[in-house]
Amino acid sequence: MKRVLSLTLAASLLALSMGPSAASASAQTIAAAVKVQAPVGTTPVLPAMNLGLQNTQSLNSPSLAAPAASVVGLPSVVVAAPVEIGPAAAALPVAAPAAVSPLFQAAFVTPEGEATPFAQSLQALAAPAPEYKDMDSGASKESAEKDFNNRIGVETPVIGTGAQDPTAEIELLVSAPDGSGRRMTQDVYPASLQAQSVSPLDVDLAMNAQLMNLGVSPDMLKIYGAKAVGAVAQINTAVVKVSALDAGLLVSELQNLGLKVQVGRVFKLPKPMDSAPDAKGVTLKEMVKVIKADGLQAELTKVLGAPAAPGKKSFLGRMVSAVKSALFGTAENPVLPWALLDSWAFVDHPYMKGRFTKSVANDDDGESHGTHTASTVVGVDRWNHDGRNYNIFPNGSATEGDILFKLNMAVQDGALATTNSWGDGSGNPEGAIEKLFVKTSEAGTHHSISAGNSGYYGKNSIGGPAIAVSDHDLVINGNKIGTVKRIKAIAASDANKRTASFSSRGPGSRTTAGNPDQYKDYPQKPDESGVGVDLIAAVPKGSHNAELGGPGAAMSGTSMSNPGVFGGFMLLTRGILVLAKDLLPVLPAAQLTQFAMDLARYTMTQTAEKVAGPDEVGDGFINIQAAYDLAVKLLKDNAPAPTRWTVRFHNLMRGVFGSAPLA
Repeated sequence: MKRVLSLTLAASLLALSMGPSAASASAQTIAAAVKVQAPVGTTPVLPAMNLGLQNTQSLNSPSLAAPAASVVGLPSVVVAAPVEIGPAAAALPVAAPAAVSPLFQAAFVTPEGEATPFAQSLQALAAPAPEYKDMDSGASKESAEKDFNNRIGVETPVIGTGAQDPTAEIELLVSAPDGSGRRMTQDVYPASLQAQSVSPLDVDLAMNAQLMNLGVSPDMLKIYGAKAVGAVAQINTAVVKVSALDAGLLVSELQNLGLKVQVGRVFKLPKPMDSAPDAKGVTLKEMVKVIKADGLQAELTKVLGAPAAPGKKSFLGRMVSAVKSALFGTAENPVLPWALLDSWAFVDHPYMKGRFTKSVANDDDGESHGTHTASTVVGVDRWNHDGRNYNIFPNGSATEGDILFKLNMAVQDGALATTNSWGDGSGNPEGAIEKLFVKTSEAGTHHSISAGNSGYYGKNSIGGPAIAVSDHDLVINGNKIGTVKRIKAIAASDANKRTASFSSRGPGSRTTAGNPDQYKDYPQKPDESGVGVDLIAAVPKGSHNAELGGPGAAMSGTSMSNPGVFGGFMLLTRGILVLAKDLLPVLPAAQLTQFAMDLARYTMTQTAEKVAGPDEVGDGFINIQAAYDLAVKLLKDNAPAPTRWTVRFHNLMRGVFGSAPLA
């Protein structure tokens, strides 16, 4: 009854504000609505209410007490704003006068001539009620409840929410279109991701300011029981929580303000694919050999020593390092921060201890996925002690907003690259997460993403965010070399370089294939392939593995191939910065690291082995040694003369003292 009164009151107030002829139409609507709610007995009279409106009549005013009229459609021609009425609007339970204001008509009819959500609600109210007189009390109660739910109690959730429970909370991603002039100026993270010194009130105040930048009044959200929980300025997007019941009306309000609204996706933690009963596991050392990264590991060991946790050097130690660098061209182990976006990771596993400097929401939830993927990266880039892990699946699932916050946070925390063994099945290039991946890559961050485990569906099964694309020019000393892919979708092969049956196929996704005109020139996916079948890596609990120094287990999936390829990319970047130091362009430190990463990504693309067609493995199965050799060749071919003489001098000095020459 409370909801019926709310709708009746809303209709009355709307009518009072929309012109002299609207009131009588509203009265007929009210009468019709009240009549069906009480099929037996007289129409109740609403009490007088003082709503603080000047020069308006009481709801008990005689002019609003018109008797119910027969249900007719709105006129097809209205003096103030002619519009063509669609079939859905023609059945509206509203008796309209000969002329109504445009605003009144807009409340009931969309520009396309269809019924608005408001009008559909009134239509639901006017539907015939069950015949209760022949029912017993139990049956009449059940029938009445069912009628109420069908009519008002359970509304249809927003299309695409996937919400089974219409009272459940869903997520809306609200953004201003490019060129609108409305720009957010600050990232705002939920209170759960803030430092203890930041209060919930501080978060609310910051969020309200960003909403105003979008042209959204915080009070408007309150009307629908909605709350803005955070903002990502790079993609000009606010994350709003609202019940599925109220989402439809709120979406309409926001779209009327010229804003774009997407329903946030829910991502599930990927489950490893089944292995064959007789499958032989592939160790990390064996995987390193298959992707031809063992040679580069050996060369780095000669220069950097065996992988060990870094310690703070004394003044004398720093002086010795400086002399060695000047005479022999040796380099310090470069700092290459990277981020793992996955489930909980057991970062204190013996194989990974000391490899991570930051963990976010990293509570033990019993999952093994994040530990397995993290240790795979560490197993390839053995000299990396600058990992950060962000648990985006704290309970086995992740909202799109939470992923946006943690991805954005990872980049702000200084991650130069991210590895992402997760995704969805739609592969929508226009998704909010996909846009954030593209935006951050434009600023220099590299991303490696699992292509997906939907290969059983055949072609165009690449998922999101793996479908995202971000290409950039590679320039060496003023010479354009080619195009760098800063976002790569990684397919899965076995140790014999045969494509896994589960690995998602290209050339695109369900979304790109379903919209051929829009995406006819969309780049080919996936991009590369690595070992993703029966790969043995660290897990929190299980049988002891001698190589790992703790529990280990075999898993399969593009979740497993992706971190191996990512680790190879990070190792190759390290090799370029250390072993090819004297060939590198003269650039500030940060730009030099960025250049080395672009060069590594480019040469991996160019040297990948064509073990299968592009729909299966993209550019091919990675070969780290071949990629390093090409990187050195490109640097030499495009190096100025002084650089070549520096290399010769350093190699001479290293030869005198018995050290291996540089590239």
